[in-house]
Amino acid sequence: MYGVCYLIENVVLEIKQIFEYPEVLDDWIYTKINDRWNDHNFHVKKAAYKKWNTVEERLANPPHNVVESQWRVLVEVWNTDLKKQAICQINKEKRERKKFHHTTSSKPHAKCAEELGKKLGRRPKRHEVFGATHIKNKKT
Repeated sequence: MYGVCYLIENVVLEIKQIFEYPEVLDDWIYTKINDRWNDHNFHVKKAAYKKWNTVEERLANPPHNVVESQWRVLVEVWNTDLKKQAICQINKEKRERKKFHHTTSSKPHAKCAEELGKKLGRRPKRHEVFGATHIKNKKT
């Protein structure tokens, strides 16, 4: 589940109290606990969430190894993920329909405008900045 970092840190602190080990292993232990938590979530979602098609069915059939109140939260979070996926799909389709794509990678338009201004010897007009940031340079 999301937002469990503080829980994992608590587990690491408990392990420290029980076992003696070099501090260098803290990151490794933290990573392993996080991996196991993610594996657990994956298997719970696969076995108990994806098995049912509606929210009502999912809530009515919680897995035996998850507390019912926590199951409700998980179902809510995973349903939100489905909504996000739908929005992502819509955005992907919109990006595919775009006619003009940025050609300056991660360089800000303000930086491009500044460089263009130095090259032209004056402040560039908007259409010149647009051309510089959206039209590919033809290399011969």
